[in-house]
Amino acid sequence: MSQRVLVTGATGLIGSHLIDYFLEKEGVALWGFRRWRTEPYREGEVRYVEGDITDYLSVADAIDRARPHVIFHLAAQSYAGPSFTAAKATWDVNVMGTIHLLEAVRRARSKPEVIVVAGSAAAYGDQESFPTAEDAPFRPVSPYGCSKAAQDLVAYQYWRTYGLPVIRTRSYIHVGVRQGPHNAVQSFARQLAQAELGLRPPVVYVGNLETRRDILDVRDAVRAFALLAEKGRPGEAYNICRGEAVRIGDLLATLVRMSPKAVDVQRDPSRLRPTDPPLELGSCSKLVETTGWEPMIPIERTLEWILAWHRERARSENRGDGEPTGLGFSEGTR
Repeated sequence: MSQRVLVTGATGLIGSHLIDYFLEKEGVALWGFRRWRTEPYREGEVRYVEGDITDYLSVADAIDRARPHVIFHLAAQSYAGPSFTAAKATWDVNVMGTIHLLEAVRRARSKPEVIVVAGSAAAYGDQESFPTAEDAPFRPVSPYGCSKAAQDLVAYQYWRTYGLPVIRTRSYIHVGVRQGPHNAVQSFARQLAQAELGLRPPVVYVGNLETRRDILDVRDAVRAFALLAEKGRPGEAYNICRGEAVRIGDLLATLVRMSPKAVDVQRDPSRLRPTDPPLELGSCSKLVETTGWEPMIPIERTLEWILAWHRERARSENRGDGEPTGLGFSEGTR
């Protein structure tokens, strides 16, 4: 009998790479939950249910149709920057969407064996000691971080009150191909790729380059998600991170060295956030001890991968093909 896996946010960064991961495994029947305006990723290999995470009935329909053994709940508004101008939408998707999913599971005839709820380290916000472990208090500094703190508490409450087999994750920044434009690495790589082809002036516009962030390749991240579904303990929370922090300006410098195009770097005030903690650094000790996971992909290889992807997108744009479609950006990693 196949293991039935349902992925919400299936067309986003983590969702699409999680699909890649499971399609290489035998004995897995994959289901994806996606919004109508996103094109299905690897259609024909994944069975999709259309809906909206903010609509309870469509979420319940997906649960009833898929009857999953494992659920990865990834659907989210996943960026801090846009949350300052879209706070309510961020809360509707991240908090109410999670309530809809857990309520649908609670009422479903067929119960899953495990539900992995993808949270964010943005819930930690301002911290005083590093690396940050799972017992650190929540001190979020953005509407996005607040919504992810609330989502985490909701997931815990459904485990504590109803016994749902919920495992919570707290992701630091994950990056890779098929990611939305609000991530700094994606913005830098896209601007460089377009400048190389003469599609824009040789200038890279940036925000705050002095912050230091814990950044992980999405392919390493999805291995962690899969291992937690197998070995994690319901009711517990786990950081998914590298356990090292890198200065954002150093990431930009590495990308610039990879490009043959000489560019200027200019600060764009519109790219600055109202609040932006100087350091985000997590501890992955609990994840490692529970699952045996460890990060395997160096950040330089990740940056090469992302820049190559943006070059192909820029070439497609230059040919007049338009940007590749079929990729939803409703979930990602900050």
